[in-house]
Amino acid sequence: AQHRVKIFSFLLMIISSMELLTLMTLFVGVQSEENPYGYGGGGEVPPGNPTDTPPSSSSQNNNMQIRTWQNSDYADAVISAFGFYVALLGIKATTENTLKLAKQYFACIIVAAIATNCYYYYLNVQQEERFVQQNNKPIDQNQLYTDAFAGILLPLTVWVLCVIRAYQFQSLIREAEQEAE
Repeated sequence: AQHRVKIFSFLLMIISSMELLTLMTLFVGVQSEENPYGYGGGGEVPPGNPTDTPPSSSSQNNNMQIRTWQNSDYADAVISAFGFYVALLGIKATTENTLKLAKQYFACIIVAAIATNCYYYYLNVQQEERFVQQNNKPIDQNQLYTDAFAGILLPLTVWVLCVIRAYQFQSLIREAEQEAE
C-alpha cells in the first residue's frame, strides 16, 4: 500500500506540475500579431536554419489558435497547486509512516479528487455547449451532460483508485499503531 501511494503521489506531482507550467505559460501571455516570434522587429524570423521558408501569416492564423488566459484558469491554478501539495504530502506520508500524515493525505486526496473532477466536468459541459452552438443543433440537456460526464470517466477512475489506496494506507498504519500499543 505504501509503494502504491508513493507511485500515485509521484504521478499526481508530475501531472500537477505540468498543468502549473502550462498555466504559467498562458499567464505570461501570447506575443503580439505584429511580432509573432518575439524577436527584434516585426515579422523577423527567429534564428535557425536560413534555408527554411518563413511561415506565412495567413497559414499560421488558420492552422494554429493560441489560447489566452481565461477566468477559469485561476481555479485550475488553485486546484493544480493544491494537487502538487497533496502529492508532496503523500510522498512525505509514505516516508514517515505516521497516522497523522496518512489521515491528512487521505482527507486532502478526497478534496483534490472532488475539485479536479468537478472542474473538468464544468469544462467539458462548456465545451459541449460550444460545440452544439457552432453546429446549430438543438440542445438535448441530458445528452449534453452525459457526454460531459463520459469525458471525465477515465480520470475519475484514476482518482477513485488514488482515494482507495490512500484509505488502505491510513488503515494499515492505524492497525500497526494499535498493535504496537
